[in-house]
Amino acid sequence: MRLLHPTPAVCGAPTRVARDAIRAAEPYDRGLYAGPFGYVSAHGSEFCVAIRSALLLGSTAHLYGGAGVVRGSIAAAEWDEVHFKMRPFLSLFPAPSSLVRRALLRYAWLRNLFVEELLQLAVAAWQTVSCSSSRSLPGRAVSLPRALLFAVKVSRPYFWLVTIWLYLLPTGQYYHLWSQARFWAGLLYAALPLNLLCYLMNDLADVDVDVDNPRKGGVLYGVVAHAAALRTAVPTAVLAQLPFLAAFAVWCGALQTLGWFGAVFAVNYVYNFGPRVSSRYAPLDLFCPCGYLLVIPLSCALNGLPSPSVPTWVHTVFFVVRSQLWIQTFDIESDRRAGRRNTAVLLGLQRSQLLLGALLLLELAFVCTSFADWGLQSFSAVSLCLLSLQVYLGPQTAAPSPRAIGTIFAVLGLGGYGLLTHVWLMGSFMPEDQRCALQPAFIPDPSCRK
Repeated sequence: MRLLHPTPAVCGAPTRVARDAIRAAEPYDRGLYAGPFGYVSAHGSEFCVAIRSALLLGSTAHLYGGAGVVRGSIAAAEWDEVHFKMRPFLSLFPAPSSLVRRALLRYAWLRNLFVEELLQLAVAAWQTVSCSSSRSLPGRAVSLPRALLFAVKVSRPYFWLVTIWLYLLPTGQYYHLWSQARFWAGLLYAALPLNLLCYLMNDLADVDVDVDNPRKGGVLYGVVAHAAALRTAVPTAVLAQLPFLAAFAVWCGALQTLGWFGAVFAVNYVYNFGPRVSSRYAPLDLFCPCGYLLVIPLSCALNGLPSPSVPTWVHTVFFVVRSQLWIQTFDIESDRRAGRRNTAVLLGLQRSQLLLGALLLLELAFVCTSFADWGLQSFSAVSLCLLSLQVYLGPQTAAPSPRAIGTIFAVLGLGGYGLLTHVWLMGSFMPEDQRCALQPAFIPDPSCRK
């Protein structure tokens, strides 16, 4: 009985720590609270647990409902669960609504909360029985819209900017591509299915790290979920790849497509699960993300474009490496607690910020000497100024607060999309003679002398 009661859904987990915390926080005895009702034998068991209770003291009734906080719990979801559990009590007081509507909504909420609770407790499969039929596939209990929303969250919409930037990089000023299906198919793939694959692998490898990462947990920057919940997104990620890869095989050739996708999968596997070249160890933790650059040859192959110039490749490496190190400075505390040995953890916060400042300074010098584009130069300069403000205004020995991180991401994200629009319209990464030949009359470029 000690193993069965209280369940994590009642008091949280680990149970002993949770019970001690409850005793310290509550000045009263819960009494016979949420005890299991049913039977347990050597051949099986069948019992239920009451997760709502009432305490009657004279003419006063105290109503209780709660949620079990376990590893990977999300505060907002737990509060939603508490409010839902209290709804039967609260419904005693206001005027009742339609009985049918309440019953259907209650069933839908119970179904979703049941699935999410089991996933948080690492239950990978269960049996559901309805009349004479039974099902054992957990994914069927999750509605399609919720599954798709979860997949979008896993793909980290904020970081779509990186792959969209790399895909559009060789296509600047090629307006004729807008009328071609392969251009839009590649752009859509670079935005969602590719990021879903990459970040799902990353989340599966970093479950122990992400649970303590204040940067994650929202819609834009990545989910915080148990491995069992993440595994439910694997079929979605696989199915999302198939139609695009089939189309790419028709347009670019089966062998070329297979080789490209094999390289993408291999780089991501090594980065997330490799023994000494993964995201957990320096110094290759900064350079494995350069696998992002594989988006560029995909764009060139799909759209029939030449490979970018050497300075363009160098600038892209700067862009990826500095972004990786900057994010590591945000996650340094959670990475250290999880036992990672990446660059930021080994150097410490201040030296990591010095290294990041040096990279941004080198990037600015390189851009000023290699590209006569005020947009590229301004973005590098603003990034350096933003880091300086972060160091000057932020804590010296701890990672920035979630609010500061959100502000930095907002500035870089808005600036990134603005710069993306600018460099595409101006053809900033194209050779000067080719750029001037394609330059439309309604977008004047002083560097082009016609």
